Amino acid sequence: MTRWLPTIAVLALFVILAPAPSWSQLLVISSDRGSPPGAPPESLDPLVDPNTVLVFADAATPDVRLNLMAINFEGSISLQAVCCEDARTGAAAPGAAQAVSFDVSPQTIEFQRPVGLPPYIPVSMPATLRLTGQGLTESHRGTFRVKFKAYALRPSATPFAAGEVIFSIVPPMLPDGTAVPCLTPSDNPPVAAPLASVAMGQFKNKNTMPETTQYAIAMRSAKSTGYGWQINISKFPIPGPFGLTFGLPPDMALIILTNSSHSPKWLYPVDVAGCTPRVPRVVAQRTGDVSAILIAKTTTKTVVLGSAVDNDLDFFAEPNFWTLFGGRTVTIDAIAASQ
Repeated sequence: MTRWLPTIAVLALFVILAPAPSWSQLLVISSDRGSPPGAPPESLDPLVDPNTVLVFADAATPDVRLNLMAINFEGSISLQAVCCEDARTGAAAPGAAQAVSFDVSPQTIEFQRPVGLPPYIPVSMPATLRLTGQGLTESHRGTFRVKFKAYALRPSATPFAAGEVIFSIVPPMLPDGTAVPCLTPSDNPPVAAPLASVAMGQFKNKNTMPETTQYAIAMRSAKSTGYGWQINISKFPIPGPFGLTFGLPPDMALIILTNSSHSPKWLYPVDVAGCTPRVPRVVAQRTGDVSAILIAKTTTKTVVLGSAVDNDLDFFAEPNFWTLFGGRTVTIDAIAASQ
């Protein structure tokens, strides 16, 4: 028994004298909006994804709150914003950089670790990003990426970090078109339903309630007093790898027609300017029926809504159809005025 004691003593001495683990310095940047979890940046939808950042010509954008977290670091950090890239393609977007000003505050952040705080416990410091639109036009519309760079001013050999916020430019809507779809000549053509004020209203609502992901719009038929349309807009989720959820590209939309009225209803896509041939109608024949169609911007500029009783009733005015519906699921429920 006694011959093992020296070995045990040596082992104990080794444990006592072993150096403490070395903690690397680390700096991380995160934001409260502009990068929702579970959605890849290139698939970010400004309207139906949560916590997006919108920039208007006539409305203030709420500040984006940034959080800088440092581990085992003490000193000064410089924070800079670099803009802009197209969020989908990664291409440089100088037009967005000219149309939106970026103010990061503060630009210099001092990290001081409390005495006795273990090196693996992070220390966080806040910052804000303010975006302001200027001279926005339709050519600026799109979704873009602003990047952040944070690096140490002192000491010189310190961590570097990068982050990003995705934002969308929402310029004034174009005037509603009044052209009637090029259909068979009729003394009773469908009537245009204006979308400019409706679309801007939804984006302004999103600006004040960024967590909103679904929208409901009630639209009375402009032609028939007996019917109306309940329109719901939401994301079309496409499961992807690593638990990510993609959406439709902005030049496609899924249109679902449901019938809560007491007579057959239909819809069909048209190209007003091109007078494309009428495609087969999507029909909801009976109460409770559901039909759907996937449309593309290359062949469709709007949708005509109709009834077996009153023929073609309404269509969505161009050119804001794709601004409001593009990349999304649009459920249109036909309801009777008495409902």
